[in-house]
Amino acid sequence: MDVDAPYAAAEPSDATTQDGAPIAGQIKELQNSIAHLLRSNKEMEEIIAESGPDKELRDAIGENIVVIARRKAILADLLKLLAETDPSQPAAAAATAAPPLTADGSAADAGVYL
Repeated sequence: MDVDAPYAAAEPSDATTQDGAPIAGQIKELQNSIAHLLRSNKEMEEIIAESGPDKELRDAIGENIVVIARRKAILADLLKLLAETDPSQPAAAAATAAPPLTADGSAADAGVYL
């Protein structure tokens, strides 16, 4: 699976959150943000593999992992909300689909590894 597209793209929807923001727009923003963070982590891992240990890069990767986990949780909540408010949306079906994927396309587990 391509690191830049780990999730299926959300389609436009009239469904909104309590603050009036379009759910599909927020989903797309989160998907894009997660994809960039995953790509960034992969690039930093490659630099560490080529250049040797680097505390600053390792710290940055750890921070990104935490941000990714938070954004995935928000994404899951938004997908569930979209499924409840507009079940005809393709993104709504993803709310009950397989677990999220990691940068290499394998199923993610519940752990956070630094």
